[in-house]
Amino acid sequence: MGVAVACRTSLWRGIAFILLFNGLLAAWLLLKPAPHATVVVVDNIARFLGPLLLVPLCVGRVSARATLRSRQYALAIIGAGVLIHSLGRILYTYDEQSRHGATAPFPS
Repeated sequence: MGVAVACRTSLWRGIAFILLFNGLLAAWLLLKPAPHATVVVVDNIARFLGPLLLVPLCVGRVSARATLRSRQYALAIIGAGVLIHSLGRILYTYDEQSRHGATAPFPS
């Protein structure tokens, strides 16, 4: 029973942290307290950091549950998908920031 309560508490802490991150990002984008270039950089960085906040929740839930293999695989696949998506966003952001706002190359 103690392990289940600890997992549930850590899950709610993770969800609260994600909500706090998204709330602060929304406030940053709405208020725009810095020059436009800085706002764009923060937005680009937040676009790959935001999904990465989900990965510890997936990994933590996989390691906490040794039972129910299908749920364990589902969480691992979701975590891997988020990592791959974030890697793509990192590469896109790097290309966009290094080329100073030029359109990123897309397949033809």
